[in-house]
Amino acid sequence: MLANTPDVNRFTFGVDRDALLSSLLVERISKSDISSRSVGETMKTFVFLAVVLLLGLTDLSAAKNSSPKVQVYTRSPGQYGTANTLICHVSGFHPPEITIELLKNDKVIPGSQQTDLAFEENWHYHMTKHVPFTPTKEDVFSCRVTHTGTKRTYIWEADM
Repeated sequence: MLANTPDVNRFTFGVDRDALLSSLLVERISKSDISSRSVGETMKTFVFLAVVLLLGLTDLSAAKNSSPKVQVYTRSPGQYGTANTLICHVSGFHPPEITIELLKNDKVIPGSQQTDLAFEENWHYHMTKHVPFTPTKEDVFSCRVTHTGTKRTYIWEADM
């Protein structure tokens, strides 16, 4: 019966909520004998399981729609006319669907390479894209990031 279950509102973020919710769910299911239960008891169990599921999903919702942090830099200190590597590192974003483009004068630079999508403990993601380039005074190099339908362009600032 639900009257014998712990008060789920007492869970704190200091406790591993996923492990706690999973153990409650397993305990609740293992104690039940579905064949000998009334409709009312079955409905109470269903409601309890739905509440446990929703509480588990609230942890995931905290990670959703986190905007990316973007860093645009070069592998070596820049010198005009000297070959280098343009790097765009994007981190701390969720959901994982993201597009990174390296640009020269607002046109995609061909030959770029991208790392695999990786995630951190808190389900935020990071990724890096890079391409060989030779900076010049006349050209503008940038990184365009598209995340959750929002496009932002980050311009590389030469340290020369």
